[in-house]
Amino acid sequence: MFFTTAYVVMTRGFFNDSGLDVGLTTANGCDKAMAALLAGAADIALMGRKCLSTCSTANRRKRPEFSAS
Repeated sequence: MFFTTAYVVMTRGFFNDSGLDVGLTTANGCDKAMAALLAGAADIALMGRKCLSTCSTANRRKRPEFSAS
């Protein structure tokens, strides 16, 4: 249920209506999602809270922002 909103918004064309080109990709793990964020390969990553608490980075200059909903 956590990611349902993203799927609904994409399938109903709300991103397109706003002029946004959005794609959805599965990262296959929070470590890979965090790596994509830090490398600049992803702008946003949807992860559960448990994943966020297990992710860390050695590169302290790049810090992603976290938002819990």
